[in-house]
Amino acid sequence: MKEDNTNIILKKVKILHVEDIDFNRELIELYLEDQNIELKEANNGNKALKILADFIPDLILMDIQMPELNGYETAKIIRTTENLKNIPIIALTANATTEEIKKYKHVFNAYLTKPIDEELLLETMAKYLRS
Repeated sequence: MKEDNTNIILKKVKILHVEDIDFNRELIELYLEDQNIELKEANNGNKALKILADFIPDLILMDIQMPELNGYETAKIIRTTENLKNIPIIALTANATTEEIKKYKHVFNAYLTKPIDEELLLETMAKYLRS
């Protein structure tokens, strides 16, 4: 029997979720609704960068394939921005092939594949949010 770890409770944190598909944003929002989280959302990399001008999150959840500015390019910009470069970025992707992970591992701290598992999401987030 699988142990239920959905009782993970995160401390008060700020999260930016960048995802172009409404359903996927709503699903993550549902997964995080019982957590002590200030959640901001963007549907592409350009909007994420605008949000990051005024909002410094503790962690970023980033889709890779998005219109306008994809997650990889957005993460590269974040990594070269002094006040943002150390924020953990977790890639949420349907295409986490071995080649993709090797190519992108220098900008993302972790990868989660879609469909996103709630328990794994919370465990991964907790790993990067421990104080």
